[in-house]
Amino acid sequence: MENTTVSKALRVAMETCGQTRYQIAKNTGVAQSMLSRFANGKTALGLDAVDVLAGFLGLELVPARGRHRQRPAQAKGKSGARATAKRTAGPTG
Repeated sequence: MENTTVSKALRVAMETCGQTRYQIAKNTGVAQSMLSRFANGKTALGLDAVDVLAGFLGLELVPARGRHRQRPAQAKGKSGARATAKRTAGPTG
């Protein structure tokens, strides 16, 4: 999943993991209604939900290659870092 956002990687992983949103919600504790709104692009997820879903779906963040040029935000001490989501393993049920 090179050059994609974390949100898109989560959506793709949810669609391709072989489980329904209900099953994902039951296994992660993230509300099914929130998963549906997120999957349909109507809302963003909080970092806690992203962490839980990424772990459940076997996603991890890895540094994006070739994106190490300094940006103005980094020069001011702010992080302008980007990462790529990588699937490592998925749910087994």
